[in-house]
Amino acid sequence: MCCYFDDVLVGLPYRHFMDNGWVSEPEYACLKEWHEAVDAYKVPGDSHDSEYDNQAILNDSEWRRIVALGAEARKKLLQLTA
Repeated sequence: MCCYFDDVLVGLPYRHFMDNGWVSEPEYACLKEWHEAVDAYKVPGDSHDSEYDNQAILNDSEWRRIVALGAEARKKLLQLTA
């Protein structure tokens, strides 16, 4: 999560990248649902250590849904370049 939001997006909204021509509207449309789901994701559990419970996260049905959304977003992005 930190790599995506902090390193890739450097804490900026996607609108910044679209306004500068680095991401097109069609590209963002492919990612929007996945991006919003990742942004809203809360790890299972209620302690700070829950963020490091890899097994709980991998078994979480919401995380699995997000992974499936990511796979679908990837397919859509690849279709844009075809």
